Amino acid sequence: MLTSNQVKTLSRDVDPFIASWHDDVSHLAGWRHNYFCQDDGALLTFDPASPHRHVCPECGRVYESVATDNAWVTIFRNLTLDHLRQAMFLYQATATPKYLDFCKRVLNFYASHYSQFPIHVKDVVVDYQPYESLRAEAKPDDPVVMFDNWALDDGKVEVVGPGKIMGQGLSEAIALIKLAFVFQNLRDHFDQSEAQLIVDQLFLPARDFLDQQQFAIHNITLWREAAIQVLNIVCGQPVDFERRLGIYDHLTKGVTNAGLWYEGSMHYHFYVLEALTDLAYFCTQGEIEAPKLRDGIEQMLSVPCQLAFANGDLPNPNDGWPNINLLTYVQQYEMAALAYPKDEQIQALYAMVLNSSKSRVPVPLEQDRYFGKHSIIGQAYNLFPSHVSYEPRHQNQLLDGSKLAVLAAGDWQAFIKYGCLTLSHAHYDPLNFELAFGNHHLVKDLSNAGYGSGLNERWYNTTLGHNSLIINGALNNNRSYHAEVTQILNGYKAVSADAFPDSVIERQFTLTVHGLVIRNKAVAPANGQTALVQHLEIGMDKMATQAKLSAISLSGVAEFALDRSFVKKAYQVATTDHQALFQFPEFQFTLSWENEAKLYLLVSVGNPVEQPRLSWLLCSGDHLNATIKIG
Repeated sequence: MLTSNQVKTLSRDVDPFIASWHDDVSHLAGWRHNYFCQDDGALLTFDPASPHRHVCPECGRVYESVATDNAWVTIFRNLTLDHLRQAMFLYQATATPKYLDFCKRVLNFYASHYSQFPIHVKDVVVDYQPYESLRAEAKPDDPVVMFDNWALDDGKVEVVGPGKIMGQGLSEAIALIKLAFVFQNLRDHFDQSEAQLIVDQLFLPARDFLDQQQFAIHNITLWREAAIQVLNIVCGQPVDFERRLGIYDHLTKGVTNAGLWYEGSMHYHFYVLEALTDLAYFCTQGEIEAPKLRDGIEQMLSVPCQLAFANGDLPNPNDGWPNINLLTYVQQYEMAALAYPKDEQIQALYAMVLNSSKSRVPVPLEQDRYFGKHSIIGQAYNLFPSHVSYEPRHQNQLLDGSKLAVLAAGDWQAFIKYGCLTLSHAHYDPLNFELAFGNHHLVKDLSNAGYGSGLNERWYNTTLGHNSLIINGALNNNRSYHAEVTQILNGYKAVSADAFPDSVIERQFTLTVHGLVIRNKAVAPANGQTALVQHLEIGMDKMATQAKLSAISLSGVAEFALDRSFVKKAYQVATTDHQALFQFPEFQFTLSWENEAKLYLLVSVGNPVEQPRLSWLLCSGDHLNATIKIG
């Protein structure tokens, strides 16, 4: 339960917010990803008192546009939902009437006005007619969904679906689950007419609104489906987990045999788990047995613990947020522990996550309240397991259903991505890898900044931004490439003939207690260009080398168009024996090659942008044969 100090802390935050809270149906909620700087990818500073002027904390650029204003509205409404839950817990802890009054006021406002909110997708009011016939006409149920928009009757319907309170169907679903959580927990404090208004004018119409948008296996569809079934439970309606494109369909078709969500992103794996664990909580409240849901949640909670590095950091391929670790997603483990108090495996997984020595890293758009390692939910419900009985097995394994591989030896762990199942949230990163040594995450995948930031497309989601091979300077290889993977002594060999046109790339990863060795081959079309790019998460002040470094302009790296938004400095590296050794306090990095090549050392931006890293570019002709040693 909340301590007296935590109550005081929450009250200082919640009291002024609820005293001044006001919303209006005319305020259009937009896309939160538009609240990132176009120049450097930093999240703009949200000021509740400044709905029309938004400042980048990194470069100071001021944004005044409809897109940023509408994103502000979405952030404000998310802030409302989080203060609503905090007010609920404060009322339960103190019985102070103003907190119950605020909860009733917010729920009543959205119920009384739900029919008046404009139907819109992000920043555009839309005709809802196409959605009303979509479920009947759309047929595909393949989990490998490659789309940006869904075409129907000579028009385009965005897969995100429309929202009313929020800017899209996905955000609408999340908001409705949060509203339902507060209503369910305070229901005994609503008289019958108050409760019926919320059910009849908010939850049931919202359920039907979301139900017309279900047409594919996707994280967005799953969130809407979870909200639909949550609202059924709260409204006393029958649930249906077995319907087409329903919860069980998503668990069967959207989760690979490796136990990971098919989009190949650790963040989206947990994003889906958030919806599932929220639903599981409501099932417990409604005394609904759903063993397949429990089994799916248990498996999906277990796999990240197997894949996490020793310090708790998570591998981070594809879209997501930077520097995530297991504690970033502790709320999913808390909700599962709350929903399944007698499930020993889930309780043990939760205990193991809490035992992580790493500090929790929040995601940029997060607005939930945390107290140390616990979210407000874990704290309020006293979810403190007393022992750890789950130990992850770090070992070499090929997760072929997810196009991933793991290597482990002593204090070393490597994570390899060698393909993708869908374009949805995939990055341009052929045969990319990450590497950790003990508590040090030496080689990272940067994931991305907000999708609305231009830096995301210039850097975070490019081949150059990853640890990869590049043909003819292409920064947007075939993301749907195939790789043939075979096991070799202490590792794996991956070969792809379609990551780039008319080219072959090959990487052999071997890991021992002494470190990682990667043998790289690339063959481009005649007179073409090959390149190897390697990033290390460390500053230049920690490096020693006998190689001669000559500072050059970014234009001096003629093979690639670099700009200062993602590369701050460039050096030409002079060697005489096709080999360069770079020494760091706890390891060394060696790069050697056979063909004539140019070697550059770059100081590039990490994620967030204020975290620099070192990047090596080895550029050659139409053949490249090079070896990387880290150890």
